Amino acid sequence: MSRKYSLLRPLPPSLERVTIPDHVTDIEDDAFYSCDSLRFIRLSNNLEYIGKGDFYNCKSVEAGFLPPTVTYIDDEAFYDCESLRFLYAPETIDHLGDGVFQ
Repeated sequence: MSRKYSLLRPLPPSLERVTIPDHVTDIEDDAFYSCDSLRFIRLSNNLEYIGKGDFYNCKSVEAGFLPPTVTYIDDEAFYDCESLRFLYAPETIDHLGDGVFQ
């Protein structure tokens, strides 16, 4: 059974850290869109899908590690993450959408 991670908007502008529980396999589109203060994201160890624009315009995120279960990263998932300097991505990714790292 797939579990999705959805958020109620708006998120607090001061949000700096988020932990996505291990039972979550999918992050809905635009989940953290424009969370300017977000610096640290701990992703589910069972995550398979990163939705369209999930971390779009998250200007403070500097680095990340995607678990080996990730197979799909949708369009513009990390678009305009201007501080992102390092992202470990496993070889299991089957789909890398358009403009993911622009």
